[in-house]
Amino acid sequence: MNGWRRLMAVAAAIATLSLPSLPIIRKIPEQSKPSARNSNPQNGPEMRDSAIADAFLIAPGKSIGPLRLGDTERRFWELFRKDDPGTDEVTYPCNGASGNESITQIHWTDIGSNVDNGIWAYLRRGHIFQISDGSARYRTEWGVTVDSSPNRIRFSYAGLEAFWLTHSRSLATGDRDFIYWVDRRHGITFKFYYDSTARSRKIYTVDIFEPGEEFIPNGCLDFPRDWHRLAPYSLEPPRSNPKNQR
Repeated sequence: MNGWRRLMAVAAAIATLSLPSLPIIRKIPEQSKPSARNSNPQNGPEMRDSAIADAFLIAPGKSIGPLRLGDTERRFWELFRKDDPGTDEVTYPCNGASGNESITQIHWTDIGSNVDNGIWAYLRRGHIFQISDGSARYRTEWGVTVDSSPNRIRFSYAGLEAFWLTHSRSLATGDRDFIYWVDRRHGITFKFYYDSTARSRKIYTVDIFEPGEEFIPNGCLDFPRDWHRLAPYSLEPPRSNPKNQR
């Protein structure tokens, strides 16, 4: 009887070894939704660990997709194709708070959309200090992306400051100046254009920068443009002289 049991054990072992190896399947979590606590805008844009790993996530004060603040120009071109149509690079002087310095702007065009869209990175002293996303493939953890409405942002982000960039209008963006809602604490900005067809403001780009730092469009203002503070969550500039809004 003992011999028979040993024979059966050997046969079972051989059968086990002959089975094909099975892949390890990890459950992919469903797209996360804000919890009751996180949905309160007073809590700010808190980040969840599962969301940080998302390759298409806009993480305030940190990254847009795989591109992170502090990355170099070389890293930018490792992530985005330099030979894509519409991709360009320009360096310009800037008289900022830290004195005269040069800023390099790199633009990768998302060829699946309008040529004006894509990713802009702004470098100072060889490192990225600001990133601007105009591609709908990236979004915040709350789902905010290009063409999102202001109401969606009001619900998800508290304490935003509003600014007006003068002399920034063009026919392509509704013939109205850009309006910005800035969250300096977390390092994220929402730039609004005017959709003349829908007759409403929508997001043109989502920008990230170092938390606590002052946000300036494109890293530097160029004449004759100027930067004016508005009442929180404003969507239009005042009719009066903008000099009174400093």
